[in-house]
Amino acid sequence: MRCAVVLGGGPLSELIVEDLSGAHDLSVTLAQAVDLSDPAAVQALVAPFNVVVSAAPPSLGAATLRAVIAANRLIADASTPVEQALSLEDLAVEMEVAACVVCGSQGLARLLGKPGDGQLIDARIAALMATALARRLLTGDFRGHWGVWTPERLATRVGMAHGILQDLRERGIDVRGEARYPRPSGSR
Repeated sequence: MRCAVVLGGGPLSELIVEDLSGAHDLSVTLAQAVDLSDPAAVQALVAPFNVVVSAAPPSLGAATLRAVIAANRLIADASTPVEQALSLEDLAVEMEVAACVVCGSQGLARLLGKPGDGQLIDARIAALMATALARRLLTGDFRGHWGVWTPERLATRVGMAHGILQDLRERGIDVRGEARYPRPSGSR
């Protein structure tokens, strides 16, 4: 059986656990008592898991993301700001890890190619997007595509983006758009 761990506390992590727990072939653990500011503690905690979903507070997001990547674990991150996440690109590539980052409340708008629409995405959608990413990580779709995956990068991989959008639709999220981001030169 595959195993996932959800880092963080509060309503976002509870929504993530609730959604992931619906998978019959996935054991889900909520880790609330770990000190996310301690990289060694985070690395020791995530070591036995196949995938990590982080709902760490934004102030600890980048440090938590760095620790999980250094532990060589796949991660779906619900809160680390895009600039901070991208600063870990070289480490993710070196460690051969795919780190998918929702990038806060604007992630779905970015995936749909509408980053400037100003519409905030609620916590439920952010949680469901993180769980959709975690499920995609477990399928092996990202194998060989190491690095930090922001919504913009995901949109360049049409199959991955459409799979995530379909996952959201199946969970009752009204997603009318389609991922339409131009493929930047040199992108994966």
